[in-house]
This record gives sequence, structure tokens and C-alpha cells, in this order.
Amino acid sequence: NQRKNLKMLREEGKKTSTFPLSTKSLALGADSLVMICKWEPQITLLKMLPYLGAGRRFVLYSEYIEPLVRTRELLEEKKMAIGVRVVDTWLRKYQVLPGRTHPMMRMNGRGGFLLYGTKVENNLRKE
Repeated sequence: NQRKNLKMLREEGKKTSTFPLSTKSLALGADSLVMICKWEPQITLLKMLPYLGAGRRFVLYSEYIEPLVRTRELLEEKKMAIGVRVVDTWLRKYQVLPGRTHPMMRMNGRGGFLLYGTKVENNLRKE
């Protein structure tokens, strides 16, 4: 299944102007990591974090809060990141008219959730 996903990513990369993922390009290191998750992001994040430099930021987006909360707990338990937060991305639009301002009456209340943090090195030596 992972091979199928990588093959699909490479094909998508050929269709667009972005370059396909490769170990050579990842080995150069990354300054940041941005992921959009439909389901559980832990496995993918754990595979991608080694390519992210220490002190670098990462962010994950998900439509649901539960996978991000589980990911936050995993990162804190393994001491892989600091400042890990899960926030709601709900944005309220306002109608501004002369003499009055109020929220739009018909709004979609779902915007998704973000998990963000800073990667730390986890190679502390025991003395």
C-alpha cells in the first residue's frame, strides 16, 4: 500500500510543476514540514521527522481533531518535539455595512484542525 502511495505521488509530481519525492532530495534536509492528513498521521510523520532538522517547525492539518491529539501525545511521550499544540482553524466572516457589523448568518462551522510544533534532537546521552 505504501509503494502504491509513493508511486501515485511520483505520478502526481510528473503531472504538476513540483518535483517527486526522492531519498536524495530528502537527504539534503528540510527546513519545514507541512502535512495534510485524512486519517492517522503518526506513521508518516515518524518517517518524515528524521529529514527535518532540529529546531525546525512542522504543521499537520486534519479535518478531525482526534488523530492530531493522538499524534501530539506520541510526540510528547517520545520527546521528539516541543511547543506542540492543536488548534482549531475556524474562521468567522463578518458582514461590514455602514453603521453596523455582524457575523455572516450562513456559515459553515467546520474548518479543520492544526497540530504544530518544533522538532528537537532526541539523542541525549545517559551519563
